[in-house]
Amino acid sequence: MKLPELKDCIIVHYGCELLNKKEHLIYSLAGISHEPNKEYHFGDNTVTSGGPKTETEITIIEEFENYIKKNRNKTIIHWSMQKPDWGFQAIASRYYQLTNKKINLDIKDTLDLSEYLKSKYGYDYIKKDGGRLNHLAKKNGFSGFMEERVIKTKHDNSCRIELLFSIVQAELQGKLKTDTKQMPKLNEALISFSSNDTLDKVYEALKGYFKGNEAKFRMALEGKKLDIHLLFPSNQNKFVDVFLRLKHNGFLLNKPKEINEWLCSNFAFKYHRGDIKEVRKFNPSTVNDILTKEKGLPSKRERIDIDWLPSIKY
Repeated sequence: MKLPELKDCIIVHYGCELLNKKEHLIYSLAGISHEPNKEYHFGDNTVTSGGPKTETEITIIEEFENYIKKNRNKTIIHWSMQKPDWGFQAIASRYYQLTNKKINLDIKDTLDLSEYLKSKYGYDYIKKDGGRLNHLAKKNGFSGFMEERVIKTKHDNSCRIELLFSIVQAELQGKLKTDTKQMPKLNEALISFSSNDTLDKVYEALKGYFKGNEAKFRMALEGKKLDIHLLFPSNQNKFVDVFLRLKHNGFLLNKPKEINEWLCSNFAFKYHRGDIKEVRKFNPSTVNDILTKEKGLPSKRERIDIDWLPSIKY
């Protein structure tokens, strides 16, 4: 998953009634692009003393459909808008409910910014309670923080879509701030196994820890450069211990320093102690102690059991 350049995408967002309400009433539909200046699309069903108007709601949905069609050659960036009850499907369903007609919001190329950030920085990259977008706004000094859960006006949606634009822009420039500890710079450190059969066996034994990123894990084992750090969902010593055992039993040809560089440049792990839960980079000093001093090894109960790979101690 790669974030497209601003010129190759549009960012969309919308405001609607709370999901627990009977009707999926749509208040605002918005889009923003940058080529080379910002261009906006707004459909506004402004709430007045008389309430939103059905005719206006139908019109802004039709205008949104045309906006999507106009930009089908671009990637549509959104925030979690592919859920059955919220997003593109829900908008299309609402239109059918109002008109008994179908619209086409099946988009060729989309990117869920929420999932992209979780994939790259880890699930806990920013606090969830109170809304991840709000916490990203605070962390980065962006406007767009919203106290209310329901976006009802053009102004509200304008603030929110500007926030999404700022997040995308900062991420493309490598300046987005998250709660995830800064990762070491990716490099081209390689790793070499005794045979392709060994590589295949290591992949089969460990791929279950990288669900959704199995292909990238395979690339890392093949010594290819990655564009993300893969998240190992447990303590780093469990993962490093496997590569210590591979080295000890002659399945891994690299020197400890090279193995250390490869691990720290390609992987992160989930740290959990007490109330602290966060994604951390592999610590080169800790990795070195495991690889060269056999210090800090996981307990027998915690280690990763691989039937063809003997343990060092126990």
